[in-house]
Amino acid sequence: MPYIGALGDNLHKAGFKTAVFGNSDIPEEFIRTASLIPMDSKGLIDYGNVDNITIEDIRYPFSIKTDYEKLLDEITNDASLTVIDTGDLVLQY
Repeated sequence: MPYIGALGDNLHKAGFKTAVFGNSDIPEEFIRTASLIPMDSKGLIDYGNVDNITIEDIRYPFSIKTDYEKLLDEITNDASLTVIDTGDLVLQY
């Protein structure tokens, strides 16, 4: 039987912190599935930014791209597991 949040629960139980940065959003839809990787069974993640991490750039699909400068500034070394979602690689039709 699947145990959703097992990774996050085990990390938190051992005293480790988790983080997630970035998203795969498109103008019509929020796509933040990377958060499922570090979350615990309560849906909690210690650090991160999945909301305000993109900028407009007409050279990219949907005219949105990850703000890599901001992403690098926000990443914390306090997390034992950090997940980074660079949705720029995702093309949805």
